[in-house]
Amino acid sequence: MNQLSESDKSRLISFIEESELDYEVYENVVTKFNATSCDGIKFFFYTFNEQYIIVKYDKNKDNENPASQAYEYFYFQNLSQVLEQLSFYDNSIPKSYWSNIADTCEIGFDKDNYNESWYEEFMKDDFWTTEDCDSHKTIVYSNPNYKPELKSPYNTLHEVSEINELVYTKVDKLYFEIHPISCRKKNESYLLKLSCSNDDKFRDYINYTVNTKKGLKMLLETIFKSLEPFKVKS
Repeated sequence: MNQLSESDKSRLISFIEESELDYEVYENVVTKFNATSCDGIKFFFYTFNEQYIIVKYDKNKDNENPASQAYEYFYFQNLSQVLEQLSFYDNSIPKSYWSNIADTCEIGFDKDNYNESWYEEFMKDDFWTTEDCDSHKTIVYSNPNYKPELKSPYNTLHEVSEINELVYTKVDKLYFEIHPISCRKKNESYLLKLSCSNDDKFRDYINYTVNTKKGLKMLLETIFKSLEPFKVKS
């Protein structure tokens, strides 16, 4: 079996990046060219007799039982089919790109990998602004055309009803902040603070930690889609 050509490697890497697939690509003097999925599966790529071959390696099978079939072989007619298979596998993995967090005080900041232009691709309209913090820029979205009903899952400032349930607050605008935690390529992380109160001085937030640019884009899409019923009709 032959290694992929440099042009095929370049096309594969570009496809992973442009499609925002969750693979890490490795190649060095010890490791052959491979793409490792977020669940730890390694995919090696070869050509033989005008076919493309993916060798799928599952280290967990090796660890559990060295005699097991840790390697699987898949044959394809062209590189496009290889790329389709990579996309199919990545999309089949259950993933969680964000989670709620109660205490944001312990969240650090990766100053070594900070990128001054990290926010530019997220600011799509005039409702976005930037604010300067000590070591980075924060972006803020504030839009009075949305008036959602929100509640904090951690009950920091919200009222509680007689039956001990959190009371929703109808906020006078959709307001959230995005803070970069790390801008390290393909391992980006962010803090999104969604305001769920009308007090500009003592804001109550629903806080999310978010992994990767892809995850942040998906969370923003989810927020706007879920709040569409609360958008004021002009």
